[in-house]
Amino acid sequence: SYVAEDQLKDHHAQMEDRAHGKDSVYERCFIRKDGEKRWVLISAKAAFDSDGNFEGSFGMITDITERKQAEEALRVASLYSRNLIETSLDPLVTISLKGKITDVNTATEKVTGRSRERLIGSDFEEYFTEPEMAHAGYMKVFELGQVIDYPLAIRHSSGAITDVLYNASTYQNEQGEVLGVFAAA
Repeated sequence: SYVAEDQLKDHHAQMEDRAHGKDSVYERCFIRKDGEKRWVLISAKAAFDSDGNFEGSFGMITDITERKQAEEALRVASLYSRNLIETSLDPLVTISLKGKITDVNTATEKVTGRSRERLIGSDFEEYFTEPEMAHAGYMKVFELGQVIDYPLAIRHSSGAITDVLYNASTYQNEQGEVLGVFAAA
């Protein structure tokens, strides 16, 4: 005994697909009479006779509420982490094992004069006045696990120079394998 949460705009189109022998899979959220939300995955498969004529369809409904709750928790945690990174006044960067930038915050865009899209995938060291020093600092993080107050100078796309102290440490996955470097300037 559920009441539909919304008007299910595409519900009629899906019903029509099934009436014409098309398979369909879709998710729906319902609210039980006690107010609890439940998500279900509805799978419908067309059935045909030996001559290929549509006879009807059969389906399966699977409760996916726990999965949807986990997805929402992950979305909220991800948004929280992104907000923490973006509110930093310091440039923050994550760098892959191969020295490629994998993420940046707005402060990094401002200090380099380059967009996030341009920065991600590029070589970390190319934004410094002394790329070899930046490379050495990056490699030192792997050797020591972290680097504190390593002096570098960032070159803005306009040519302006900003002296910074590079602070970085490695970050790992759940198995303890190093995935890259997290750096602040």
